[in-house]
Amino acid sequence: MARRGKDVRVSFSPLVVLGRFYISGERVNRDLACKFVLHFQPRVVRGNHEWIGERLRCANEGSKSEIPARGSRIQESCTKPDGVGIELRWEEDIMQAAVVPAVSSSWQIKDVPQPQPGPNQVLVKMHASGICYTDVHETLGHIPGQFPRILGHEPVGEIITVAPDVTTRKVGDRVGTAWIQSTCGRCEWCQRGRRMFCPYLKGTGIDVQGGHAEYMLMNADATYLIPGKVSYEQAAPIFCAGYTVYSGLRWADPKPHERVAVLGIGGLGHLAVQFAKAAGFETIAISHSPDKDKMIRELGADEIVRDGKSLAAMGGADIILSTSNSTKSMVDSIQGLRPDGRLVIMGADADPLSISIMDLLMRRIRIIGSQQNGPEYLYEALDFVAEGKVKTIVETYPLAEAPKAYQRVVEGKARFRAVLTM
Repeated sequence: MARRGKDVRVSFSPLVVLGRFYISGERVNRDLACKFVLHFQPRVVRGNHEWIGERLRCANEGSKSEIPARGSRIQESCTKPDGVGIELRWEEDIMQAAVVPAVSSSWQIKDVPQPQPGPNQVLVKMHASGICYTDVHETLGHIPGQFPRILGHEPVGEIITVAPDVTTRKVGDRVGTAWIQSTCGRCEWCQRGRRMFCPYLKGTGIDVQGGHAEYMLMNADATYLIPGKVSYEQAAPIFCAGYTVYSGLRWADPKPHERVAVLGIGGLGHLAVQFAKAAGFETIAISHSPDKDKMIRELGADEIVRDGKSLAAMGGADIILSTSNSTKSMVDSIQGLRPDGRLVIMGADADPLSISIMDLLMRRIRIIGSQQNGPEYLYEALDFVAEGKVKTIVETYPLAEAPKAYQRVVEGKARFRAVLTM
């Protein structure tokens, strides 16, 4: 943690109490975000009054933060203090972060102000933050939001500060947070328990600061405890990639003896194979890359096929978890679905998905969109990792090398998840 100075000019009206000046003031420029109370001790310098400050305390309701401050009163006499200005300088905590300054710009490591928790928030010392391909879409401006941005929606770390009203989390807790940081709590979808559809949803790394930094604020009720057996580097990708694919598997509602196929063995797919196998299902990998076959077997796949036709030839699958970003591959895989089969789409492509109406009617197949479908699925996914049944294959990079790690993801060279460590 580092500190740096800032200057601000305020007005005040002092009162002498027990030989000390107690000075109250209000913000007069945008650099100071709250009303405050100053506690100064006076001394005389060259005939002018100079006050050497001790603390700058935020007096906003619900906040108890204090930061060191010092200041000098420039006035011949303290008998008529009303309206007199004072120059303050206080020390501000700063941190390093990977910042995206503008649309399509390169990531930069910068010093930025360290946030402080407000109501229902905790301050987390980051230990790891996964880079998802969604970060690429966010950097390119495909997902609306303001710049500059600090991305990262796979953040994990240790709580170091909690707001006074937080009772469910404590300092020292190992936590992470997922895509949903907060919702309105009042709309139809929030009241139905489907917060992912809230029109006022605030997303991690989009509407609020993400995890590619030394510290991050998280809403206490949006945090999830990390099992003690799971390292930060292993936990981080589960908060998006693992959560997404396991949600897709559960949302497909697999039945005993059904077969699960995974399309695309990459950042999401290598986890999908492991989750399907850990859940007890015969698991088939659809991979166009023979060089991955040995690794895919080690992940637990029972069979490997190259396309939908090959999948159909071996009897087909009841569920296909599509982690591919290729619409063409998704369409091809449909021929390998068994009657009443479900294609669960979790990868994105700009091209439309075209499907035979006769397939829908005669084989009664279903096309299902899926995202992070409920917190119970994240709990179960983390539990599988804690049991040693699922392991993320990661490349780790220090925060200072975030631009390099991001470029690996852009070029599709990361195998299979890039994780920043702090």
